Amino acid sequence: MFKYSLISLVHLTLLAGSFIWLVLYREPWHLQLVLTGTSPFTGAALSPDGSLIAGHDTKGYVWLWNRSDGTLHWKSTELIPNIHAPLFNVDGSKLLIREASAQILDTRTKEIIRLKDNDPIRRAQFSLDGKLIAIVSDQFHGVLLDAHSGHVLKDFKDKNIETVMFTKTALLIGGFDKTISAYNWKQDRIECDLIAGKSFGLWFGDLTPDERYFVAGYENEGFRVWNLSSGTIESEKLDANIEGVLWMKFTQNLDHIVSCHLGKAGAAKIWNWRTGNTVHSLSGRTSSQVAISPMRDKILLDENADQAVLWNTLTGTKAFMFPNRLREIAEQNWSSDGNYLILGVPNRPNCIGLWHRRFPECWWGHIYRPELWLSFLLGTLWLIRVIAWIRKQRSSSKIEDSGKIRGRERSY
Repeated sequence: MFKYSLISLVHLTLLAGSFIWLVLYREPWHLQLVLTGTSPFTGAALSPDGSLIAGHDTKGYVWLWNRSDGTLHWKSTELIPNIHAPLFNVDGSKLLIREASAQILDTRTKEIIRLKDNDPIRRAQFSLDGKLIAIVSDQFHGVLLDAHSGHVLKDFKDKNIETVMFTKTALLIGGFDKTISAYNWKQDRIECDLIAGKSFGLWFGDLTPDERYFVAGYENEGFRVWNLSSGTIESEKLDANIEGVLWMKFTQNLDHIVSCHLGKAGAAKIWNWRTGNTVHSLSGRTSSQVAISPMRDKILLDENADQAVLWNTLTGTKAFMFPNRLREIAEQNWSSDGNYLILGVPNRPNCIGLWHRRFPECWWGHIYRPELWLSFLLGTLWLIRVIAWIRKQRSSSKIEDSGKIRGRERSY
């Protein structure tokens, strides 16, 4: 009896320990691949098809690796002094590698396309089909170019442009004349000035996936949501106590927006834009280095010089904390399915790492883990063994009792 009790106790202790380790202490994200350079990296990007990883280091070199095996696909031979992260087009065939003078690498032929050679670039964005690229210089001069040939399709000489944003059919242009214009490149005309009012930055803005609503943050006092089809204001939150908006996106729940603000700690907020009420306040320091996941259910915030925090936009809770030394975080740090992230590597500044999500960060995601099912099977076997031991003890006690009764009957 003592032998079986001791074995069962040891088995139960091991089972409980393994269960606690599997459920509570195993991390949902793990470092799958480490890519090494010659100096610290300032920015990185993952191609939308997931086949290539690009990085830009502090010396000015651009690196391009194959994600499947980590082999070097291409490296720039000239120094490219650029603090911006590389930028892929939608199919990964083009990579903007020098925003300082707008060079594009054809990732398949490894040819360099030189788009222009004058002012440093302030902002750049590929069209949704990857065939066009819009560029805004530091002098607020905007151009629309063919991403394959580098030819200028439209030069916006008469507008001081702050930034640009592509929709499916038009290019939204945010200017210092307090308007957002929609340029139709197929018909080569400005369709309309959609929004007029106080000055704000379009780089704070975002579109819903159906392109029905557009949100933009004012530089000093809140945000507005517009209906793009009618050009009317759907909702606004104007408050002098709201500090300058650095970044703003729609979440997976399209009634909610997430924003980052200047100033105090805990300045990231999730809002219900229809009511103007705060749904969640995210603790910790925030900055303009932030990226939302493709499913819009997570945001990655640059917490400090060595750390980035992953937040759940639905619950307003921390999902994971990553080591990170990259200066710039952008949407292309994510893979298109949201299961991979390009970030820094702990204690290795000359490296960038590919982080893989093995299972969802939330507790119910553990049901997808085979280790947990193995633990459940071991627990079931242990329970069957305990039940068998109890039944054996009961049957043996019944035999003893029946033997005693028979002994008494014989004595009589």
